[in-house]
Amino acid sequence: MNKFILPLFFIFLGIAGAAGWYFINKPTEVPFAKKDYPMQIAATATPVTENIPTVVQAIPTEKPLQYVNPSVTIDAFETAIPLKQYSDLAPFMTDTVTVIKYATSCCGPLPKATAISEMAYLSGGTDPWNFADSNPIAAKLATADPDNFKEAYVGTAGNRYAVGLTLDDNFLINKVIITNDYQLIIGL
Repeated sequence: MNKFILPLFFIFLGIAGAAGWYFINKPTEVPFAKKDYPMQIAATATPVTENIPTVVQAIPTEKPLQYVNPSVTIDAFETAIPLKQYSDLAPFMTDTVTVIKYATSCCGPLPKATAISEMAYLSGGTDPWNFADSNPIAAKLATADPDNFKEAYVGTAGNRYAVGLTLDDNFLINKVIITNDYQLIIGL
């Protein structure tokens, strides 16, 4: 008989543990009693009229800025041209830009978007680009072709590409001169 007591004890212990587990993890239902609250009167908003000044935007959003800081414009093209991100120059251009590409019949006055696409001609230019005021090649270009390069900000690439950018009175780019070999102009 002692042989059966120990296994029966473990079976009883297992059944008791399972029953305990069931009652411990059984979801508890809490009865919900509806409680009546006293009737509440909703407050209505009374419009307040005050003299509130009308805010007018100082800078219209439909039109581009008419004046740009010259340092910002210069920094923009000194950054965009070596990176070949010509579309970054759009905010710094007039609506019509004169584009001249040496050794081609292109271009003349063009809409801004077309002028930007024509600047892709500079994609063949390789680093380093030099936009310094003391650039000796820029000085030679201004001497050889003063009509196009004398008043322009000139940048030259390591493989003889050159670009000249002229700014209007509002410091927006209104003229772009491009060549894939500045030696054609200065005669080196």
